[in-house]
Amino acid sequence: HTLHLHHPLRRPRHICITDSSHPPLWIARFHPYDRDAVNTRIQALLSGSDLPYQYEARMLHANGSYRWVSVTGRVLAKDANGKASRLMGVRQDITDRKLAEEALRVSEDNLAITLQSIGDAVIATDALGHITRMNPTAERLTAWPLAEALGRPLNEVFRIVDVTTRTPAANPVDLVMAHGDVVGLSNHTALLARNAAEYQISDSAAPIRDRAGSIVGVVLVFSDVTDQYRLRQELAATLELLERTSHLAKVAGWERDIACMRYVWSTETCRLHVVPPLATPTFEEANAL
Repeated sequence: HTLHLHHPLRRPRHICITDSSHPPLWIARFHPYDRDAVNTRIQALLSGSDLPYQYEARMLHANGSYRWVSVTGRVLAKDANGKASRLMGVRQDITDRKLAEEALRVSEDNLAITLQSIGDAVIATDALGHITRMNPTAERLTAWPLAEALGRPLNEVFRIVDVTTRTPAANPVDLVMAHGDVVGLSNHTALLARNAAEYQISDSAAPIRDRAGSIVGVVLVFSDVTDQYRLRQELAATLELLERTSHLAKVAGWERDIACMRYVWSTETCRLHVVPPLATPTFEEANAL
């Protein structure tokens, strides 16, 4: 016997009360991949097993497609041998839920693959600043394994300071939550890793918004620019040395851009011509001096 229950906010459910002396002919209607598991569960139940009468499987629909169903039930009566003789179950169509779960799984897989392949470090947090994701590059630079970092406050894992003053830098999550937009950190920011390593980094943080536009998290993208920073520092020191040397030797230096016919004069050249430091006169202007 089948009872049909209707609820204004849900799909119709079917309550089935069946006599176990009649073989469950509907087994053949289940998807081949699900059939054995369902049959094993039902046969165990009929034999007197205490296993829960519950399963999810794909069943052949009248239109030829397979629909996901969720079945939950219990034994109403047993015979003298302890085997089930009467069952009651509720069967519900859960196809939409299963499709949504599969779409979410595919999306999660694609996101995971993308994060794995990105060269920059990526850390995502919830709205409270607790870490929800990290890619391998972020794990390497922070020296925090993802399993240990999950759920921790960002500033516990992502420790940043000003290179010059060594004072703690502002928490990117706080900046994003305050401004509601993409923010970048200072060019002189250093990351202090868990293993005592230190990296000069460049980074930016952006809000993660839901469909309603509310900020539900923050994504932080940063990269190791230690080598580039060191080269810039060395270049700046070299230029300073050259300026000092040229001043002492009274040697004036210049460079000319052929395309636009404009000069770049050193400080000593500008001093000799009595013009403001680091002037960039045109060819005509330079000849007139």
